[in-house]
Amino acid sequence: MKSSIIKALVIKDIQFNKYPLLAYLVVGLIGLWLLTWEHSGAFYGGVTIILSMIIIAGAQMIITTVTTERSDHNLPFILSLPITFLQYTHAKIVANLTVFVSFWVIIVSGLMWVIFTQEAIPNGLAVYSIILMLEMLAVFFLLLFVGLVSESQTWTIVVLTITNIGLSLFMFWLSSITDIQKYMEAASPVWNSTALTIIAAEVGFIILCLGLTYYLQFRKRDFL
Repeated sequence: MKSSIIKALVIKDIQFNKYPLLAYLVVGLIGLWLLTWEHSGAFYGGVTIILSMIIIAGAQMIITTVTTERSDHNLPFILSLPITFLQYTHAKIVANLTVFVSFWVIIVSGLMWVIFTQEAIPNGLAVYSIILMLEMLAVFFLLLFVGLVSESQTWTIVVLTITNIGLSLFMFWLSSITDIQKYMEAASPVWNSTALTIIAAEVGFIILCLGLTYYLQFRKRDFL
């Protein structure tokens, strides 16, 4: 019975968001297409579009599937069903990861294809791009953690705003690291210890957010 409820919640969230996410994906693919143009304005426009679509897609999923259930008073009804906070959390995480990670993988795969097939784009840029994309994935896990644990749309939007500002700072910081910057124009990707350390830290942060989400949700006893 509980497994069928969890499955129904997952399907509901996916169905509710599939058309907006498909629209964001189409726009993101247009951004990837712009990267193939031999024009700096088109390239930077494409980068802006891609980053924007990833941010918007993540925010769409978390706000519509998590925080609005509290603000629209749907959460009490859902938790009146024979389901625990932990099972509710699992349903939300599965739905969000199924949709957003699929979206993220398609965009990242397309980005790698562009980098390795366009002669004008140095292959060394792949390292910087992967680290940046993982940072955005880590931010998504952070927002999902905040949304589920706080059940607050306000706090989720606050963290979303801060992380969006932080994205520009992260890009500047990453490009200023000597072991990253000096290989961005390289003919081949250079996965040195600095790059691998940053990637490991990002993956560790994602695991931490996921673990804390389950742990804190497990400790909840009511939704008031």
